[in-house]
Amino acid sequence: MRWTEAEIGDQGGKTFLVTGANSGLGYETTRALLAKGARVIMAVRSEAKGRAAVQKLGGGELRIVDLADLDSVRALAAGLRRDREQTSGPTGVMKAFMRVGNAVLAQPAARGALNQLYAAVDPRAEGGQFIGPDGMGENRGWPSVVEPVARAKDPADAQRLWTLSEQLTGVQFEGARSR
Repeated sequence: MRWTEAEIGDQGGKTFLVTGANSGLGYETTRALLAKGARVIMAVRSEAKGRAAVQKLGGGELRIVDLADLDSVRALAAGLRRDREQTSGPTGVMKAFMRVGNAVLAQPAARGALNQLYAAVDPRAEGGQFIGPDGMGENRGWPSVVEPVARAKDPADAQRLWTLSEQLTGVQFEGARSR
């Protein structure tokens, strides 16, 4: 399957929250969604970089958040709740390692963003599917349904993660408990 941005339908009337929206996959995802008429809330750590991205993209709503700081995440969630929105980065040595690793193993950000765009907007994407590149090692390629590792499908692990996430963030989604 060679799914591309051209297959994204009109996203007018839809709202997306994109983290890391000022660079890489987040930027490319934001760009593609804005081009299709979506309202995009751009969650970024650096206000200056975020403002530059909004200007370059010609749109998007900027929100500042540090995903490594739970107080910052709680503040973002509270702000989104106030606005009646609903939500569905590494540093230091790890960031440097990832930069080198991505240059060697990964694909360009615009191509990499296709996986999350497909999962978010294509009507053929179904809940519970895992979308990733179809190439060797799932590092490069076109969007495809791929199989996550066994542990990622363990219901007990999923419940523990969900419960811990709710406890740490103070945000609860009652409808998700029955899944």
